[in-house]
Amino acid sequence: MSYQLENTQRGEKYNSIFSNISPAKRRNRTARAHWRSRILLGLYLALMILPIYWLINMSLQTNSEILGSMTLWPQNLTFDNYIGIFTNSSWYMGYVNSMLYVAMNMLITICVALPAAYAFSRYTFIGDKHLFFWLLTNLMAPPRSFFCPTFSSTTR
Repeated sequence: MSYQLENTQRGEKYNSIFSNISPAKRRNRTARAHWRSRILLGLYLALMILPIYWLINMSLQTNSEILGSMTLWPQNLTFDNYIGIFTNSSWYMGYVNSMLYVAMNMLITICVALPAAYAFSRYTFIGDKHLFFWLLTNLMAPPRSFFCPTFSSTTR
């Protein structure tokens, strides 16, 4: 369905609801904007992936190569760092503690969040919108941002 209207009294050739630009020019503008957004998205993704690449790159280098000069590719590719982590017994309890912490955190979160989510979705009670808004805003802020005001108010 086309929204182009002809206005022959004023001599306008391309009159639409949105602008007086011809459809061909409008397509060129949207194509340029599309390419511009693709380039910006590509740059953003490259900047987001760069730290991950840097960590993997450094994990595949020797200590002397890391402390020596900066290289984009490992000159002597080595998996000794990974072998050392997975075979050294001093790392074992760290893995066990991490797995226990994650399992307990998941269990507590599911046991608390599941009934709360059900209550927010099915029931209406006084202050439900305010409480839901408070919960969402607390999720948006990092937990460490709450420690500074709490610490400064309790130390006075």
